[in-house]
Amino acid sequence: MLSTKNQLNTEREKARRMGNLAMNQLAWLEKMRDYISASGSADREHLETDNVLGPIYKAFGDGLWPLMEELNLTLAA
Repeated sequence: MLSTKNQLNTEREKARRMGNLAMNQLAWLEKMRDYISASGSADREHLETDNVLGPIYKAFGDGLWPLMEELNLTLAA
């Protein structure tokens, strides 16, 4: 069992990582927005061509594809 001090440090580390994840996701969302605004759409092929599929997938996981669909529908309209 973790001591209270170790438990607090563990929770702080989790919060720090979540903050970094959220900032990373926000940065990718902004890049995807700009890309869709400039080209009219974005899909897996675009991401692979620009060599950004890996990092974006790391940030969003399996939620990337529904997110991409929603961004394309919303921003291209």
